[in-house]
Amino acid sequence: MNNVTGRPPLEPFPPYSYALYGAGTELVLICVMSILLNVLCLVGTRNLARFVRTNVTYLLLRMICYVSITCFVSEFIAITFAFMNVDFDHFKILYQILGAIMLHSYFFAIVASMTITFHRILVVAFPDYSNKLITERFVKCYLLVYVILYLLCIASSLTPIMGAYFKPGKLNWGLDHAKPYSDTVIGTMNIISNYIIGYVNMVVYTVLLAYLFMTKRISFQTATEKRMTIQVLENPSIK
Repeated sequence: MNNVTGRPPLEPFPPYSYALYGAGTELVLICVMSILLNVLCLVGTRNLARFVRTNVTYLLLRMICYVSITCFVSEFIAITFAFMNVDFDHFKILYQILGAIMLHSYFFAIVASMTITFHRILVVAFPDYSNKLITERFVKCYLLVYVILYLLCIASSLTPIMGAYFKPGKLNWGLDHAKPYSDTVIGTMNIISNYIIGYVNMVVYTVLLAYLFMTKRISFQTATEKRMTIQVLENPSIK
């Protein structure tokens, strides 16, 4: 059976090197810890998320947790299958499904994070307009569109047009270069996602802090304001 990429078979598969097993074990531990942290976040915000303007941030934060858990669970399963020597050529659809879920869960975690950023812009810079725009109906419509697009993106990566898959020999995802739009669409989405959190969030939060300072709504003198400033500066790097 031909490789989905049209390239030589993935190596090493099998057998795995000790280094690859070590890296895989580390990735499994990271997945488990990440899942637990996201579950703790869901538990901590379960009574805070509401379809109202002041609580939308918590709702979006829970969305990030849900898609992040989905991403890490699919990665955990994929690595487990790789360690079990589940052959790529015979079960390539399985690796394609897991790779598509991993990839688009990551993308949509970024989408939710950027939505939080723009929500803060509206609330801080345009409070009156945000009161009119961010209604319960608007938030529910956004969530519906978000879920539909998320599922459509995963499904589209399993079509002949574009695709991604989990590479058992490398323990990460890769593009299916044999499909015509994989590099153009998924590759571009990946590049944008890798840079948008750091650059856009840093610029937006810097501008918001400057705006609050100029309007004398923040002075950077109190301990609380200093902690908030440090958190804002660290947030893009952590993400």
